Parts: sequence; structure tokens; C-alpha cells
Amino acid sequence: MCHLASSVLLQGRSVLYITLEMAEERIAERIDANLLNVPIQQLVDLPRQMFENKVTGLAKKTQGTLIIKEYPTASAHSGHFKALLNELALKKSFRPDIIFIDYLNICASSRYKSNLSVNSYSYIKAIAEELEVKPSVLKKAIRVAHKAEFGKTQQEQELLETILTTVGKTL
Repeated sequence: MCHLASSVLLQGRSVLYITLEMAEERIAERIDANLLNVPIQQLVDLPRQMFENKVTGLAKKTQGTLIIKEYPTASAHSGHFKALLNELALKKSFRPDIIFIDYLNICASSRYKSNLSVNSYSYIKAIAEELEVKPSVLKKAIRVAHKAEFGKTQQEQELLETILTTVGKTL
């Protein structure tokens, strides 16, 4: 997802990257490494002059804007994302061209409370459906990551893929 976000930035687009998994700093580090075309392990050890040259060259190539927002795992749902978009528009005049959400399985649902016992298929489906409504309201493209578990049965895996196919077509 960081690679996709950096590609969109290089096209001069505005990107909102919402993460529920990693710290904002780690996401920014990954996107920087992609934009500067440097392995992430070498990013910290890059000589200052080389870093400045790469950043200057990058600034000439792109005018994209990036905002990264971190939420604690399973704490934010589509309503929080909409409020964030409204706040960014109001306070920073920022309107993203695309929104990346990392990742679907650890978003919260506004329909189901976290203490209810509901199967994972229904819960993930609810989250996908809630996010599905937002692009039409906000007129933004949303890109959502999903982690599939290798220990799942073939039937469970197909059900999750069906959800993601639906989300991929509508978002």
C-alpha cells in the first residue's frame, strides 16, 4: 500500500493514508523510501548531501500532498474517517484524491459493537459495506488492504475474497 500511495503522490495527487496497524512515522518512512528509491534499511544511513539531492529532485517532479493519520487498532470506523475528512477540509483545506485504509480487518464497525459476538465474515462484511457508502458521499476513491489468513479453510477464504471483490468493484 505504501508503494501505491507513493505512486499516486508522484502523479501530483493528494493522498490520505489511514493506518490502524503501524505508527505514522513507520508509514512515512516506507513512503519516503519508495519516493526516494532507496531501500528502507539505508534510508537512515543516507549521507546528508545525497538525501538533500534526492529530496530536491523529488520536489521538482511532484506536487502531491500526503497526510497520514494513525488510529489505535479496532478503534476507528467509517464515521471517524468521515469526521477526519471534514476536519482536514475545514482546518487545512485538504481534500484527498484517494484514501488508503490499512487495513480492513482491524477497522471497527459502526454497526456492531466490539463486545458483541459476531462471526468474522459478518463483521468484515459490515465494515466493507460501511466503507462502500462513503465514496459516493465523499466523491473519493478508497483503497483498502485486507489480510487473509492462511489457516482458513478454502470455503472461509472464498467468502472473504467475495467480500473483497465486492469492495474492490464499488470502492
